[in-house]
Amino acid sequence: MEKTIVKIILVGDLGVGKTSLTLRYTEDRFDSENSFILLDQDFKIKEFLFDRNVLRVYIWDTFGQEKFKTIGVSFYRGVNGTVLVFDITNRASFERCITFWFNEAKRYTRVNSEMVLIGTKLDLVEHKIAERAVSYEEAKSFADEMGIQYLETSSKYNLNVTQLYADLINGIVESQNVFEGNNHNYNKKNCIIN
Repeated sequence: MEKTIVKIILVGDLGVGKTSLTLRYTEDRFDSENSFILLDQDFKIKEFLFDRNVLRVYIWDTFGQEKFKTIGVSFYRGVNGTVLVFDITNRASFERCITFWFNEAKRYTRVNSEMVLIGTKLDLVEHKIAERAVSYEEAKSFADEMGIQYLETSSKYNLNVTQLYADLINGIVESQNVFEGNNHNYNKKNCIIN
């Protein structure tokens, strides 16, 4: 069976939860210490069955490289979807996400690349461990204005993590005709995304 490849990247400031989103989705685990920051780009792979099509999704995470401001154009090359990530308890991470990271993604990804805005660490607010620094309404308003989806997540409790990737992958498949040339038609109701 032929495999179709899709590339998704996560961008945002250091410590906003990109690695936690990646690990929760691809390995169903949460590392509360997050002590394994690497100094290079890395990716995880997850495969899905879409009707009779196999979709291999590469999820790229910078694993801390953004601290050195060395993410280059090559990181964005061939991207089908971008996850813009900020911490809802950190106002500065939101400001950089909607200015710097959003503009970088718009500049270097293809015109029809899907994009989603994600507010992380919802569990910290819900369990009163930290104060919310960015309202849901403000982030949603920005996303609506840009024509992208907004979700709030908790990697610790696996809240909306699967939804984030399912919505993004379905959006990519629908808008970018990724199965073109596979001699199969995409049928959304026959998709298996977990």
